[in-house]
Amino acid sequence: SLWATAKVLILGYDRETLENCDKFVIRDEDTVILTYPKSGTNWMIEIISLIQTKGNPKWIQSVPIWERSPWLECQYGYELSIMIYGSWFEHTRDWLSMRERENFLLLSYEEMKKDTRKTIEKICDFLGKKLETEELDLVLKHSSFQAMNENNMSNFSLIPQDVVTNGLKLLRKGITGDWKNHFTVAQAEVFDKVFQEKMYDKERIEEIPDKFVIRDEDTVILTYLKSGTNWLIEILCLILTKGNPKWIQSVPIWECSPLIETQLGYPIYINKEGPWLIISYLPIYLFSKSFFISKA
Repeated sequence: SLWATAKVLILGYDRETLENCDKFVIRDEDTVILTYPKSGTNWMIEIISLIQTKGNPKWIQSVPIWERSPWLECQYGYELSIMIYGSWFEHTRDWLSMRERENFLLLSYEEMKKDTRKTIEKICDFLGKKLETEELDLVLKHSSFQAMNENNMSNFSLIPQDVVTNGLKLLRKGITGDWKNHFTVAQAEVFDKVFQEKMYDKERIEEIPDKFVIRDEDTVILTYLKSGTNWLIEILCLILTKGNPKWIQSVPIWECSPLIETQLGYPIYINKEGPWLIISYLPIYLFSKSFFISKA
């Protein structure tokens, strides 16, 4: 069963509401945040709230975050049923299939942290919002981790203490890479293995040997997990731009050189002009046959 009874924050899930979600009509002018728990959701809400007000913090400082952008599947309450969201892999893989739509913007927490201002500008462009430099500065200032942590409308301090179980803290550190402080080397290796199994597109993998064509001008990185892959991608990206960091600072690393065997990577290659910077973990017998007759 996907259902469990629990005491959860001020937001709960109602079975009838969830069953009626497919009847909810989303209009062209609406903005929808499609996310997974602990993926920077509240930070994204804060940024978009500030973009809508051109950096004026009055709204975010007077209206609780769950009222500014309430969950579609929730009703207010204390002891309600909650829905387990299911596999992160399935959630992410399924929504990634929408990435080529013009009304779909894909962002990651790591990307937001790496260059927050650039991310805010990207969101503004996507929403068709033109903000002046000073207004962008205000959005950046009031959506910072420190500002959110001090804002009672955003830090969930308004939730009664008897509702928060086990000292739940939704705003933790506001950093990336903290998994290294919790995962052992063995656990990280297990996760990497599961990631490969779940995120690989088996249908695409079957097509790669005969249908994916590698050209002479392409660069191919054939690698294995935890072998310095991302470092090599970064180096090659900088070589291709003669040291200009603009590309690596504006495009996520998984888009600069995506894995061809994943649902994320394969469509990128198919839909963009070359030359390509290709990466793969595939064994030799599953790799594109065209590679062995090319000069790539």
